[in-house]
Amino acid sequence: MDHTNIQPIDSPAAWVGPEVADSPEATVVLEQENIDELLQAVADAQASGAPLGEITRDDYPLPRTEPLIAKVLDQLTDGLGFSLVRGLPVFELSEPECELAYWILGSHIGIPLPQNARNDLLVHVRDQGKDYRDPEVRGYQTTATLDYHVDGSDVVALLCRRAAKSGGASRIASSSAIHNEMLRRDPQLVAELYESFAFDKRLPIDAEGPGFQLSPIFSAHQGRLSARYGRSYIESSQRHEDAPRLTERSIAALDMFDEVASSPSIYLDMIFQPGDMQFLNNHLIVHSRTEYEDHEAYDMKRDLIRFWVTLRDYYEFAPEYAVSNVTYRA
Repeated sequence: MDHTNIQPIDSPAAWVGPEVADSPEATVVLEQENIDELLQAVADAQASGAPLGEITRDDYPLPRTEPLIAKVLDQLTDGLGFSLVRGLPVFELSEPECELAYWILGSHIGIPLPQNARNDLLVHVRDQGKDYRDPEVRGYQTTATLDYHVDGSDVVALLCRRAAKSGGASRIASSSAIHNEMLRRDPQLVAELYESFAFDKRLPIDAEGPGFQLSPIFSAHQGRLSARYGRSYIESSQRHEDAPRLTERSIAALDMFDEVASSPSIYLDMIFQPGDMQFLNNHLIVHSRTEYEDHEAYDMKRDLIRFWVTLRDYYEFAPEYAVSNVTYRA
């Protein structure tokens, strides 16, 4: 792409961490009437016996919580690109009740999506003692520091049931802010990220079908920037002989992306409390995680529940991502 055609992104989503760290727009708190309404929906859903995947937002309207949900959606689509919802009483709920409450609320944000080849709709982010350097291991199965990345959905949500003993901050950064700072430093390297990169699917090497997907990292559409990133997935794609090779220039562009995203002047650290639900627009926000130390006792170990949804009813994103993300496959 010709770097002279690339313009800075002027958007509420082009924030930098120090400016939004204490922003009241970023956080909404469940009031008691919201909690009561949600828990009644949970009780009704349990009584129905319906499997989780068959429960839709139409089954359990949340009229008293709709104004809160509208605020979350506004931030995800036309605001900061993220929202933190606080106050779910996780310590008063069993694990299945937590999952149901989270599912019902999340289904009012968007349409749920499967997260892997097993079609899991909710995934527990717990340490499984695996090595993140293994190209077939997913980062959520480890305690390691995670590279900046996006997930394969419009929105990724995390519910904190239990926090780590120490560490494990959710580190997020605005893709637009990274883009703008890179453009200020070196427009030609920004242009490199508008070209296609291979992303490893992290399938076994002998699995059927292509082992990688092609996608640009930056794509501007109707004045809004979309981004797809995951350095470890880009690098591990090189294990596939037919994947496009990384060049000295593309590596330099990736290095600058990581350098900018890792600057305290850019990123925002979010420390989860039990009952927090974080919603991120993957087109606008990249996220990572700091390394953490966990508790010894199993029933105290860090436990986050991950949920993927599509915003296809609300959000128009860059067309290059219609194939590379799982959006539209619900």
